[in-house]
Amino acid sequence: MDPYKELGVSPDASEEEIKSAYRALAKKYHPDANPQEDNAAEKMNRINAAYAMIRGNSADLFLEEDWYQAEDDHKRSILYHPTFRKVVVILIAASMAVVAIVSAFFSALWA
Repeated sequence: MDPYKELGVSPDASEEEIKSAYRALAKKYHPDANPQEDNAAEKMNRINAAYAMIRGNSADLFLEEDWYQAEDDHKRSILYHPTFRKVVVILIAASMAVVAIVSAFFSALWA
């Protein structure tokens, strides 16, 4: 990845031009500002990584293949499947109904 190309600046750009380009892109592609776009988070991570590379701060690098793999695995988890979530909600509602029925039964017995 060419960090200058990612930010849309030339390699001889000043620090202020780089910072300005980073801020404009971060504002444009921030996931909170673009909840409907699936790749907004990925684009934002690429922008962050490019800015960190130019600044020379390797501690800020977020663009790692392992991170993307973990994010993809996380999205494929059964916990995020809509059918699984519906089943869990139904089971919780059913268990609450059973508790209410048993509670009413014992309340009637001891009344």
